Amino acid sequence: MPAGGPAVDPLQAGPDAGPAKQLASVPRQGLLGHASTYVAPVPWLRDNTIRRPLMLPMPMPMPIPVSMPMPMLTPPTHSAGEIRKYTKDHEWVDLNADKTSGVIGISSYAAEELGDVVYVELPEGDKFVKAGDAIGAVESVKSAADINAPITCRVTDVNLVLEEKPGQINAVPEDDSHGGGWICKVAVDEQGAKDFEGLMDADEYKAFTGADH
Repeated sequence: MPAGGPAVDPLQAGPDAGPAKQLASVPRQGLLGHASTYVAPVPWLRDNTIRRPLMLPMPMPMPIPVSMPMPMLTPPTHSAGEIRKYTKDHEWVDLNADKTSGVIGISSYAAEELGDVVYVELPEGDKFVKAGDAIGAVESVKSAADINAPITCRVTDVNLVLEEKPGQINAVPEDDSHGGGWICKVAVDEQGAKDFEGLMDADEYKAFTGADH
């Protein structure tokens, strides 16, 4: 029995009963797996000595215009004219049309599997690396993993945003724009361009992971 006396059934409470409690917040699974909480208002009616909850209909959702794009889960975002490919270690690399420069990051699949990223070790600037070399690392609440170079290249710039906001890797892991979750920018030589040809395109990578995004 709760402290302070027996529990009072709100349907049998008299006119002198205290204010009725609201229903507890109920966590619900929203669109694309985002948790949401809906608290239904519970106004009360008084009928002689009986107080009854007024049952309200759930609000109708607003219609979505046909022209409005539906949200996607961390969609790949890369500059026009660039070609993106993926490795079996779950890195991606964008190369420009002439395959002399590019951007490297980790895939949405990898970011989701890692969980919340809390630290990113960025590559060293102006460092030459071969395909498969470790160039950095990510640490999450669940695990840690190396970031490997998808192709032979030279690091020309790193994403300093990730030092202050490592969670951008979870939010937008495949976004190579300013504020995105990309790791580094690179210069690519002839060997790097050859390495690039052996990587998976988006459809092949999707089949490799069995992922829906």
